[in-house]
Amino acid sequence: MLGDLDLDDGRMFIADNSIALECLSLSGKRSVVRYGDINGPTSRIHQFQLNDVRELATIVETFNETGKTASFRAA
Repeated sequence: MLGDLDLDDGRMFIADNSIALECLSLSGKRSVVRYGDINGPTSRIHQFQLNDVRELATIVETFNETGKTASFRAA
């Protein structure tokens, strides 16, 4: 959840000068949140499913925690 947005079903669009999140609000309406240039992207847009981003973040977080533990043991 991000405010009243349900991030389980959505997409992230990334360009050189902007980022947009498209997902459902709690009322069931499709919402778009944009950051960056208000005139729109000036470069190629890369699209990611938010669930894929969440899975990647979990993998990186788990790896970092495991790496930290291993480093402390070695010290």
